[in-house]
Amino acid sequence: MKVMLLTAKWCPYCPSAKKIWEEARKEAKFDYEEIDIETPKGKELVDKHSVMSIPTTILQDESGTQKVAFVGVPTKQKALDLVKK
Repeated sequence: MKVMLLTAKWCPYCPSAKKIWEEARKEAKFDYEEIDIETPKGKELVDKHSVMSIPTTILQDESGTQKVAFVGVPTKQKALDLVKK
């Protein structure tokens, strides 16, 4: 499983979401990537998933299927529950 966190430098909530996912990585094993929405990859994901707000967490399973898991800042427990499935 891969967790992709869509962020922006100007976003006041993104540092909190980054911190949650960094803490979750200490307790669970998963691939993680932070993607700025102003990069080409970020713009592609925003368009593909119709992202309207950030931070947004996108999950990608082993087959490459992606889905939006969270919009906003998840709690640490919700983040852990998602990646420990």
